[in-house]
Amino acid sequence: MKNIIPAIRTLVQKLSHSGGSEVARAIMTTDTRPKEIAIRINGYTVAGIAKGSGMIHPNLATMHAFITTDARIEKTLLQKLLKKAVENSFNMITVDQCQSTNDCVFALANGLSGKKIKGKAIENKFYAALEDVCIYLAKEIARDGEGATQLIEVRVTGAGSLKDARTAARAIAGSDLLKCAVYGKDYNLGRVFAAAGASAAKIDQEKMKADIKFGKKETIITCDLGVGKASAVAWGCDLTEGYIKINAEYHT
Repeated sequence: MKNIIPAIRTLVQKLSHSGGSEVARAIMTTDTRPKEIAIRINGYTVAGIAKGSGMIHPNLATMHAFITTDARIEKTLLQKLLKKAVENSFNMITVDQCQSTNDCVFALANGLSGKKIKGKAIENKFYAALEDVCIYLAKEIARDGEGATQLIEVRVTGAGSLKDARTAARAIAGSDLLKCAVYGKDYNLGRVFAAAGASAAKIDQEKMKADIKFGKKETIITCDLGVGKASAVAWGCDLTEGYIKINAEYHT
């Protein structure tokens, strides 16, 4: 700490409006590109940077995300909204189902815009911007998965509960067999059904439906569990030789 504390004071003096992109690049590890976004709304800004490419399976991952805003917002409210946004974004991604204890998401508010987040309508607009920032960064982490060539978006519907929808969506996004099928452009619905069926989510195998739509850089997978009305979205990436190469050549 004797080195860190004096350095913090020095760094504060060097803060600048142009420094955000440099920070986004500085935190990269096996990332192939920096991940950053800023949204301006109603006189204030919500922005964020993140890093992560491998060992990604929140709630535990080598993933860091830093959200900032100049809105005036109470700490307890910001924490509440951040938790909700994280559940719909960072906690719905997977690259390799491997976990690490470095996982974290921070939200910082300095109030410098003078725009106060108070009242349901204003709060809802702030949350929408916050969630958009979180989802964008989460998708960029999945898109930039080690060796990946495709972002996979999994849309689960017809679940009996939100928990089941999220469970099935992440199970499908994390299936190694399905990730390989996406890489090979193999329209293999059996692997979608197998991943959902092997999860803890309740399914009706007589009513289940699925589809795969391949794109140049994104693949969309839909799966209706045939049970209820709950839905969720998860994101992942394909599994390629590149992932093996990166992790086989990485020596401690």
